[in-house]
Amino acid sequence: MNNKTQKKNKLIFFVGLAVVVIALVLFLLLRGGKTYTLKGKLKGGENKYLVLLDISGENPKTVDTIYLSSNGRFSKKEIFTEPSLLILQADKDFIMLCPAKKEKIKIKGEFNNFSSTYQIKGSTESEKLHLLAERQIAIGNLLKEIQTQYDNASEDQKPMLIKEFRLRFKKIAQEEYVFLKKFISENIGSLVTLPALYSEVVDQPLFNPYEDEKVYKQVLQGLEKTLPNNPNTIKFRKFMEDFEQSKKTTPAQ
Repeated sequence: MNNKTQKKNKLIFFVGLAVVVIALVLFLLLRGGKTYTLKGKLKGGENKYLVLLDISGENPKTVDTIYLSSNGRFSKKEIFTEPSLLILQADKDFIMLCPAKKEKIKIKGEFNNFSSTYQIKGSTESEKLHLLAERQIAIGNLLKEIQTQYDNASEDQKPMLIKEFRLRFKKIAQEEYVFLKKFISENIGSLVTLPALYSEVVDQPLFNPYEDEKVYKQVLQGLEKTLPNNPNTIKFRKFMEDFEQSKKTTPAQ
């Protein structure tokens, strides 16, 4: 047997060994209950697919592609490694998830209007994210109504409406700010505090690190206690460190 043949056989052996090791690890993870299940049905999702993305790190990472059946059903067991913020994407629309180990998550809705129609059960933290999403949708619908009212008004009415709408917008933002501040305080240590902290109304952040530094620090301290080595915590810690540095060179707002 020449050297070339020996090297080829060694390569085949090590590749085969790697496949066996990976299969064994996956088997042990699945058997050990370190999984969660995504299951459901989406109207209009026949023979389409969903993409599961992990957004915990610096860049989104594809976790899995979940194919829907001819009647829009899907069921997939996913490996759980640590608490993560995930996106489940249906074409260009998406929802946010935060699964826990052994959860059996049931999702239903419409494929073409995923974020505005989905319902979710079986995941404590994901249901909290759904509550945040519902509030954002309700605010969006209200603002659309205001815009329609303005578009249909006469030119004489518009100056008065602008003044009225500014007051209504301010009230909406204030109410959502109060709700989210309470939501964050009730969920300290959970990853769901991060999407709440970054919530916006008409592309305007509700929490500003200069004006709401106490809330930002509250979120970080909670995550430091429960998930100190989690990628989300590491990323947010880095943000806060950069913020502290910026305060030294930027006047307070």
